[in-house]
Amino acid sequence: MTEPIRPQDIKSIKPDEVIEVFNELIQKYWDGTQARFRQDEAVKLVSTKMNKAPKFLFDHHYLDIEDLYRQSGWMVEYDKPGYNESYPPTFTFSKKEVKNDHL
Repeated sequence: MTEPIRPQDIKSIKPDEVIEVFNELIQKYWDGTQARFRQDEAVKLVSTKMNKAPKFLFDHHYLDIEDLYRQSGWMVEYDKPGYNESYPPTFTFSKKEVKNDHL
């Protein structure tokens, strides 16, 4: 019997160029604690590497990378302006905190 697909069964596949750009930006902006950079910088770099328009990247959800990096051990925050706010969207990557239950 065929079972319905579960959300955790769906793999988020991103082109290599997307991962390369985010890895480069994390390394570029890493301050020992976190790396914070603007979404527009990532869009410009991925768009150039892939030779695709920014609209193509958004239409295909190529910049929705948060869960992929979380699965690799990062805490990822994507911050965008809310209603009646105006500032550039940013990504922040930091190390996951390790809980020490032995204290």
